[in-house]
Amino acid sequence: MSRITHTSPLRAIQHTVTSGNLYFRCASSIPIDIGFVFVVRQYGHEPLVFRQKDEPLYLSILSYLGQIELLLEKRELLGDAIYREAKDGLDLKIDRLESRINSIWEQLELLDKPTQKDYLQQVGMSHMYPKASNHLFAEDEEAQSGSSHYEQLGLLYQMYQMAKNIQDNLCLPDHTYIAYQLALLYQCVNQQDSLFDPYKVRIELEFEGIRVATKLPGLIQNIQSDWLYSLTRDLMEFITKVFGQQIATSNLVQTMSNMETFFLNTF
Repeated sequence: MSRITHTSPLRAIQHTVTSGNLYFRCASSIPIDIGFVFVVRQYGHEPLVFRQKDEPLYLSILSYLGQIELLLEKRELLGDAIYREAKDGLDLKIDRLESRINSIWEQLELLDKPTQKDYLQQVGMSHMYPKASNHLFAEDEEAQSGSSHYEQLGLLYQMYQMAKNIQDNLCLPDHTYIAYQLALLYQCVNQQDSLFDPYKVRIELEFEGIRVATKLPGLIQNIQSDWLYSLTRDLMEFITKVFGQQIATSNLVQTMSNMETFFLNTF
């Protein structure tokens, strides 16, 4: 016998009990003592950002940011060298407060948890405490800047090494893969800024002829071989000349070569 089809219906609703902002309807004719009805708090007009149990944690972050703001202002006033010890003490306190903020952030249960920087900007804390916010995220910005710097080094090395490989392969008895290597070199050049536009144009003008010439096994024409050698030589010299002091190309190439040799011998 199915319960859902044979259970008797609920009795008619006769009482409505009001408690706080919510209304409870009872399917019973027995009077209800309102004194025993608990009060339910509503958050209908509040954003769905954090749970109620996280409120003390957010207040702690707000408090720590205010303390960091005051300590940073105090440190700015201690500009003379004679206050070095006092400034070191302030830095220690600031570091401790930062650690507490990071620890609290890990405990928060946010929906689609954003980064600390994005969240502080969204809720306006970064405007309330600008010095503290800038201090908190200064290291992140430096790390991102350093990351992009090494990414640029990698792209330059890749382009330099690809040009060198084309030069080396011109000495081989078969140039079948030269067009493919030239296409890879073009991709490397295309990822750079406008300084490399002349080399990009040079490849675009000659690529189709190189591609057709390498459809069959064997050597490409001498004029095409000379053009490839001239292109790669000019590109390598340009990288060394313009970025030599910044990236120390020779040391970079040697280091990367050593790394490649190590991994090849190890794995």
